[in-house]
Amino acid sequence: MLRRFLKNGNPEDGKGRSPTLDRVEWEHIGRVLADCGGNITQTARLLGLDRRTLRRKLGKYPPRH
Repeated sequence: MLRRFLKNGNPEDGKGRSPTLDRVEWEHIGRVLADCGGNITQTARLLGLDRRTLRRKLGKYPPRH
């Protein structure tokens, strides 16, 4: 996955810096969550996380609307 992100993704944030690991993780969680139709349980299962861990991560960086 990391190779695919580095090859196809945009590794720059527009300011000449690479994104932080937290940002890359958050974007990946957001994509998986969208693919799962917002289902937290299914998203956590696909990511290999406990539901509580996923909820904590989602609370740390709430989704942007």
